[in-house]
Amino acid sequence: MSELDIQSDVAALEGTAALAEELEELRGLKVGLDARRALVEDARRRLEENQGEIVGNLNHYVALRAGLRADLLELGRAGPPGLRRAARDLDDQRALLRRQDETL
Repeated sequence: MSELDIQSDVAALEGTAALAEELEELRGLKVGLDARRALVEDARRRLEENQGEIVGNLNHYVALRAGLRADLLELGRAGPPGLRRAARDLDDQRALLRRQDETL
């Protein structure tokens, strides 16, 4: 084997070693990106669960308030002014909750 062949083989091995190091670095970066992706997916899942829970709670609250409003309306306009004001306040709250529900 000539010295030229040995130098060529050494250069090829050095190039292969450099590629192996780059590949190892890329693998490490991929592991980090995969871990971040998993965290983002978990956060997204939790946000969707929380959003669904909030919407459910808002709908429940609106239903409760709607029942109270219906009870107040059954009293009619002959009721005391405080009850009429409470009915208006409930209407305002219901509209606000509807807008919040639509926003969510």
